[in-house]
Amino acid sequence: MSNRAHWFAFAFVVALAAFARLYALDTLAPGLKYDAASNGMTILGMLYDGARPFYVNAMGAPEALILYLQAITVWMFGPTTASLRVVTALGGVLSVIALYGCAYEFTRDRRVALAAALALAGSLELMTVARYGIRFVLVTLFEAAALYCFARGWRTGSWRAFALGGIVIGANVYVYLAAVFVPIGIAMLWAFAFLFDRARWRARVKPMMLLWVIAAIVALPRILFHVLYPHVALARVNQVNLFQNPNASNLGWINLVLERFIAYAKMFGVEWQGASFRQPLLDPILFAFFVIGAIVILVRWKRIESFWAIIMLGVMLLPDLLAADEPTPNKGRIIGIMPPVFFFVGVGAGALVERFKSRAIIAMVSALLLFSAANSLNAYFVQRIAASPANQEFDDFNVSRVEVAEATWVNRQTDPVFVPLNEFARSPVRYLSGARAPRLRSALDANGALVPPAAPARAWVLLPESLERGRSEGRLYVHNPAAYVLITDGTVYLMPPTRANASTVESQLQTRAPDETIDDMRGARAARAFRVDPRVVFQFESVGTTPRAQFTQNLVLVSAAIGEKRVQPGETISLSLFWRALQRTSTDYTVFIHLLDSNEEVTTSADIFPALGAYPTYLWKTDEIIPTHHPIKVPARTRPGKYHIEIGLYDLEQNRLDVLDAQGRPSDNRVIVGALKIAPRVATTFAPSHAQRADFNGVIALTGFDLPRVASAGAPIEIALYWQAISEMERDYTVFVHLLDANGNIIAQADHQPQSGAYPTSIWDAGEAVRDPFALALPSELSPGKYTLRVGWYDLQTGARLRLRDTNDDALVLDTALEVTR
Repeated sequence: MSNRAHWFAFAFVVALAAFARLYALDTLAPGLKYDAASNGMTILGMLYDGARPFYVNAMGAPEALILYLQAITVWMFGPTTASLRVVTALGGVLSVIALYGCAYEFTRDRRVALAAALALAGSLELMTVARYGIRFVLVTLFEAAALYCFARGWRTGSWRAFALGGIVIGANVYVYLAAVFVPIGIAMLWAFAFLFDRARWRARVKPMMLLWVIAAIVALPRILFHVLYPHVALARVNQVNLFQNPNASNLGWINLVLERFIAYAKMFGVEWQGASFRQPLLDPILFAFFVIGAIVILVRWKRIESFWAIIMLGVMLLPDLLAADEPTPNKGRIIGIMPPVFFFVGVGAGALVERFKSRAIIAMVSALLLFSAANSLNAYFVQRIAASPANQEFDDFNVSRVEVAEATWVNRQTDPVFVPLNEFARSPVRYLSGARAPRLRSALDANGALVPPAAPARAWVLLPESLERGRSEGRLYVHNPAAYVLITDGTVYLMPPTRANASTVESQLQTRAPDETIDDMRGARAARAFRVDPRVVFQFESVGTTPRAQFTQNLVLVSAAIGEKRVQPGETISLSLFWRALQRTSTDYTVFIHLLDSNEEVTTSADIFPALGAYPTYLWKTDEIIPTHHPIKVPARTRPGKYHIEIGLYDLEQNRLDVLDAQGRPSDNRVIVGALKIAPRVATTFAPSHAQRADFNGVIALTGFDLPRVASAGAPIEIALYWQAISEMERDYTVFVHLLDANGNIIAQADHQPQSGAYPTSIWDAGEAVRDPFALALPSELSPGKYTLRVGWYDLQTGARLRLRDTNDDALVLDTALEVTR
């Protein structure tokens, strides 16, 4: 092939790759993947709210390169689906070019390089994932570019190539977790060369050391991140790894690994259920070339120019092998095998051409590769598999049918729109509605008053058809009827929660016919829209004026309000918190909410990012008060009693922020914002073994007691007193029990609050019956005989006792004596 013809063929391959990855990018695949939209949420904060994140909780990893690349395209074209996808699509095109350069530098054979690039350009799986808009797709580009630089430097000794290779290798750590293995692969190639190409290895030591120094410098922020935040950096690794695999105990480690390798072998040309279309990575044509290429490379195994592909293939399978938490290879984790796999294909095609050296064979190989590519294009664009149920990616999470429909409708409106917070916090809604309102802030100014744009005279309320649709983030990310945002005038306002005693917006609108209905791309009902007067529909909580606590990092808890002071097991507590940032922070803090029992044990927790992740702390402004609302579900088996709610903030490493005292010194790492009662589901009635009634000051009545007939000296006895609240009390009274001898001397006593402090009198309801069991220890030297028991109440703070009504006594002697034996 002439030089001109070759470059014409190369231009055709690049054009094919560009068409396959860029054509109809805004509509195919339909909808928007949640993961890509999560990037978009963060990018809006970067472009419009001054955020500059390195670690992003929403992404679960510190590979932030994709954010800054996509921020450029979102800035240029606006918050659209194509703005996110164009980065990975162009990355897919550039990866074809990089693989061509890599294959050519290793083999110096243009036919091998061209065949490998053509196979990659026409791969159905690669053209599909390049249109996702999520970061793992870029691994192929950066890996192929790193291998190109290494190959060129290794072949020519060019210091420039090694220096550029160091930059690319270091940059790999900001792409995706699987890309961290690329430097490991390069190191293994260097070690391989030491064994089989010692002379050239010695000649390349200095430039190779330059490569590693530059790579380390580029990767230094990521390295420091691992050192400073090991828990965060390894969080995903700890969640999914081979040692967490439940099948390990059943199959054993060896069988589990063998099973995985069988899955890898089948993935290439037999079956791959984890693929976008449940098809093997290589169609029969490419798989045949792959097998031929593998044979050729194994024959030349001592030559790094060929064997590099075997080494990189093995290394880049490790991310999936070490995770192994799915029954089939994960496309994101094995993405790094693409450069060596398609190099195999190129070597196989080149070997056939080299072996027969005829134009007919060249034409046949070229025709087969083009036919394979045409097949992929036909499957994606003509048969539109990407838009049909045949594509396993066509589900609500990856297409986001409801969310896309909602955001599209919101963007068409001119009046303000109220949206439930949990619906808005779904990443496709937040990102796509950024076309109308890219900025995000609280609706409360620094004085706690609504800003004027957040108090419109008319507006829409958008309610999804299913308010209770779950979110993948977890059980706390559910619809909260008290929490809404308002989209208007280029800004999304986080509204204060509605009052706990006010009727919900949904309950007010459920009897009305919607003014508009919104259908998704399939024609199914997605949401309903109602025209409302917000002043009638919404009743927002007011903000307290006395600051509750100041935390480190200049974050202040302005006020807190517990909506319910009495709930039953299985019900929900409403907690409203109001915050203020005295200074901008760059960290994404989590709010922790704990329900504590009388022993300070956590009964349930509701740790969550502020505003269900929609308004992280690193976006908080200094001229506003930020409301967060937290529904706390009380477990169904929670014991009745008095409980406290503690709140606070913790960082990426789950280190709590300190609470400062009046002198600015750390005094605690939590704030107790209030107490409440967990009441029994049904009123309890008791039948004491001994009935006796006495009225203590018109507040508490004794109704009876349980007492053993006989007790042994030196052993504790179990006693139960039965009380009834005559009226509600503000104080926590302490009950005293005295064991008296015949002369009225106190032999033993037990002072306690009811039920060991778990059910204090301040939470008793008027008329409520309470059983108070406790143990009384008898002295070991106690003489046999009969002893009496005296009971009463006192205020622990003042020592004042409650008196018996109609008498001057402040204690009651039980009318049944205790008999003590030896």
